[in-house]
Amino acid sequence: MIGNACKFVQPLNVRGPTTPVVAGEMVSLTCTVEGARPAANITWYNRSEVIGPQPLTAMDLMSDGTYRTASSLVLVASRYDHKKENSFARNQ
Repeated sequence: MIGNACKFVQPLNVRGPTTPVVAGEMVSLTCTVEGARPAANITWYNRSEVIGPQPLTAMDLMSDGTYRTASSLVLVASRYDHKKENSFARNQ
């Protein structure tokens, strides 16, 4: 199974596979941060390396003056991804 996490900003939501993934399968991960001020910056990593180019990030200004930031990444799982962190978010 691939592990994933956003760090530094709360509240957050990380979505990915809910069942174990087999090496070679396509995997979609989504990191969403709500309630941040200023907007969060989501950066995706593969182990300790920044993934480039970074996927597009959507930022929406909410009615309470905070921001919702979302980013989705699609990757091919490998055996080296087992329980690895794939992203983090921080306030800009």
